[in-house]
Amino acid sequence: MFIKAENSLNLMVKTEKIAKNLEVIKDKNNYVPWLIGGIFLILIVFTFLSEKVLFSDVPQYLAVGKEFSGISHAKVRNTPGWLYGWFIGQVLKIVPSLNAVKVLNLVWFSLTLLLLFLISKRIEILFLYLTSPLIWYLAPWINPLPLISLLFLIAYYFFSKYKLINLIFGGLILGLATAIWWPAFYFSVFFFLSFLYDRKFLDVIFVIISFLATFFIRILFDWYYFSMPFFSTLRGLGSNLSFLIGEAPDGLPEHSILKYLIILVIISPLLYRLIFVNWVEKRKTGIFLILCLILFLFNFQFRFFIAIMPIILLLISRNVSKKELILGLVASITIVTLLTANYFLSNNQVIVEDLKQIENDLKNERFIVGYEGGSEEEASYLDTLYWGDKIKEFVRYSEYKLGLKGEDLFRDYRFESKSRINNLRKLELSLKYLRTDLRDYSNVNYWILIGDNGKTDDGFELFKDYKALKVFKKVGL
Repeated sequence: MFIKAENSLNLMVKTEKIAKNLEVIKDKNNYVPWLIGGIFLILIVFTFLSEKVLFSDVPQYLAVGKEFSGISHAKVRNTPGWLYGWFIGQVLKIVPSLNAVKVLNLVWFSLTLLLLFLISKRIEILFLYLTSPLIWYLAPWINPLPLISLLFLIAYYFFSKYKLINLIFGGLILGLATAIWWPAFYFSVFFFLSFLYDRKFLDVIFVIISFLATFFIRILFDWYYFSMPFFSTLRGLGSNLSFLIGEAPDGLPEHSILKYLIILVIISPLLYRLIFVNWVEKRKTGIFLILCLILFLFNFQFRFFIAIMPIILLLISRNVSKKELILGLVASITIVTLLTANYFLSNNQVIVEDLKQIENDLKNERFIVGYEGGSEEEASYLDTLYWGDKIKEFVRYSEYKLGLKGEDLFRDYRFESKSRINNLRKLELSLKYLRTDLRDYSNVNYWILIGDNGKTDDGFELFKDYKALKVFKKVGL
């Protein structure tokens, strides 16, 4: 009886807090809600007006989406997020346009805003979220990170509760996040280590089972589309291993003092407020954030910090003054301007215009894209930017070259044991990337180079020099 009365009292207190915040929103003399609404409208306009499309990994997700929607013009490469690409594909089946996909980020941002308000009961956190330079940095960037950020926030809410049922819900959410985006597996381990270290062993088992229940979606997806249950999981592990030992094609990300300094403000200019957090009370959250930061040191890229950004904002939003909010807004405007200036000076739209001319000049043709020593993703870049239906296919140079040689091996990774004693056997593991078909590309008559980099193979001559693209044709054609 006393427990029921206590629960009723807590519910009344929470309802009263939400009601007070709603009154703040309705108060015409309070400019913060109006400012929040205005900033969100500007964010929407910013997202759709951004000309840059070819951010890191975008071709992997968007090209996969176009493949699942049936409008792709190039073979898709393996990606850490097949499931998210499939989801994009369902959106493109309904509205086959780039803007339709851009809406997704705005949806994830909106849901995160709502959840932050419901958890914190503070309108200031909405302001902090929308003025975070990281939000603007990623707004036009098509990838699953905004969704993953939302799922991590939901998981954090459940893991912050004591009851086992909440932890099980948290496990389900983390399993779903990992099914969508492979690196979420490492964050899930951090959640388990940080929030379950003082739980009973049986509780931990239940949470792990709940995690596996939703992660199983990824296994079923791989089984159905690739006839191999752990196809994308093995690729994710292999990619991470090759990255750590320096064998990844793109190499390790650049580390610098400047990048470390920028991260202090890109999450929020008010990040200094972390020093006021009661870390004794929030020790589990502190352990989780430290583990995440250690992981980020191995692959230090600004975009990954959005995964934990809402959790950090929950910590720094208490008792923040209006003066701090305004100063943070001014600082954010400066930072966003510096970080996103090239979003409106990109040559992506120039390439789009070139492709429109090419499809009129050379209808239903296939084009080799790329050159020796260049990125093997250039064909995917053009497919990402092209939304027409008059170009038949963009062929990767690497696949074209293998076709001419009659070979099928793209890349081969070998790992072997090296014994220091007189051992009879050694262990060798091999991972190979092979062509999926043995098509002959000798009948492809045209070649595209992006910009002034690289050159074609012998036997091709310039057909037309467009603004950003150069098209070559076979000699004598």
